[in-house]
Amino acid sequence: MQLNFVNGLLAGGMAHDFRNLLQVINGSALMALEIDSGNEDQRREIGKILEASNRGSRLLKKLLSLGREPNLEPLPLDLNRLVSDFMELFGSSIRKHVFCQLRLGSSLETAFADPDAVEQILLNLVFNGSDAMAGRGMLVVETGNGTKMDCTAAVPKAPSPGKFVRMTVTDSGCGMAPEVLDRIFDPYFTTKNPHQGCGMGLSMVRDLVRGQNGEIQVESRPGKGSSFHVFLPVFEDPDSE
Repeated sequence: MQLNFVNGLLAGGMAHDFRNLLQVINGSALMALEIDSGNEDQRREIGKILEASNRGSRLLKKLLSLGREPNLEPLPLDLNRLVSDFMELFGSSIRKHVFCQLRLGSSLETAFADPDAVEQILLNLVFNGSDAMAGRGMLVVETGNGTKMDCTAAVPKAPSPGKFVRMTVTDSGCGMAPEVLDRIFDPYFTTKNPHQGCGMGLSMVRDLVRGQNGEIQVESRPGKGSSFHVFLPVFEDPDSE
């Protein structure tokens, strides 16, 4: 059986289960909003639940791209705003012993990328980084303008020459040995326990990045944490030429 076909079956089954869960969450939140309690703080928090549910529904569509060529729709993207909104929404879901820090680059170029795909990339990298820290640790999400010169250690390869917007997720976790680093993007390869993951997250991240003419680089050493650098192309406005 071909690997892509197996991936498609796996993704389809997972997506069906997640869709059912999201429908329950979305329906319950809508019912709660209909109860006019007059508590604006409560309504604001319910609004966040609905926003997260809607984002989850969009991410499901990207999950289904596992078994086929990703159907990406790149557009001009403010990466700083996407990262800020993402961390505001999902930051509280990260383990309590992990301290999160945002370092958003100034005068950031406009990226040309699919926002839902970038959210899915960020979701995988942030929670993988959190899982890599058994005790207390720090997780840093950083953005900046950059080219292939920003990172010397590349897995699987450096981006082609050109202008890129960089998004980096760094953790202070256990790090990876060279033999693990060489395989982290292989489908079904994982160092986690069987109940913690199936080893498809980073493989999917790589495919989503490359599907947008971007590239991903990794730096890691045992006991020194890991940094994942995602390079996304800069939007070139045809009207400015």
